[in-house]
Parts: sequence; structure tokens; C-alpha cells
Amino acid sequence: MTKNEIASLIARLEAAFEHDVGETTLSVYIDALEDLDYQSARLGVETIIRSGGRFFPRVSEIRRAAFESGARFPAFGEAWAEMSSRASAGNGIDPPAFSHPVITELVRQTGWENFRLSDPLDTYFEHAAKERYEAICDREMRALLTGAPSLTERRRFELSAGE
Repeated sequence: MTKNEIASLIARLEAAFEHDVGETTLSVYIDALEDLDYQSARLGVETIIRSGGRFFPRVSEIRRAAFESGARFPAFGEAWAEMSSRASAGNGIDPPAFSHPVITELVRQTGWENFRLSDPLDTYFEHAAKERYEAICDREMRALLTGAPSLTERRRFELSAGE
């Protein structure tokens, strides 16, 4: 989300709560919210305004509302289907790009070669992958809510550190 988008959302909250946050506090909000998707944040802000709260929301409350408003992960069945279709379509040993970072992380943790060569009817492998996927989603949700680095940010850091 851009700084201007965040500033407009904070201005909306300021009007709704009749509260001026000031330049320094606005800067903190911008830094803490810039990783969020604008649509999710906007819906979250509208939810906060409609909730009738008495106090200006903290960063964590905006992040939670944004997450609950739109930052969703693909269901495991969708992720498994996408991985399976990519495995059957490709023949390379390098994993293809996936539609969501949590799917990419599952492939990274499982090992693309292990997944690609696994028996599609192996329910134990699928069950283990589902448990791992749920743990990845839980960790990513905590990161979204607390402002900790997301999977995309952590992966970007790992790649830049390795160069």
C-alpha cells in the first residue's frame, strides 16, 4: 500500500473518531501498515468505523481488521490442486511460480522434487503436507497481524543475503 493510500485511510479514521494523530504518529502508522493490501485495509477501516468504537484504533487493530476483511489464504485443497497440476504439466526440477506465497513456501519446505515424484494417491504424504500448510498459514497470519516480516519479505531477504 502506498503512503498516500495509508494517509487517506488514517484521515478517514481521524474524521470518524474526531482525533488528529499528528505527523509523527502518522509516520508510525505508515511504516506499520505499508505491507498491507489497500483493498483489505480499506475494508478493515470501514469495519472499524462501523463498529462504533470510542477510541482511535491501534495499528494492531487495523491490521487485524484488514486481515479479517480480505487477506485470505487459499484453502489446502486449492493449493494441493495447483501444485498437482503444475507437477503434471512440468518436467523441470526447479519449481514453477505459484499463485500465493504460502503455496510457494509449502513447496519449498516439502521439496519440489519430493512432491513431483510422490504418488498422487499417497494420503500420508498429502496429510503431512496439509499439516505443514496449516502451520505455514498460521505463521503467516501471525506475521500479518503483528507486522513481522511476511513470507515474501523473508524470502526476498534470504535471496539478497545469499548474493
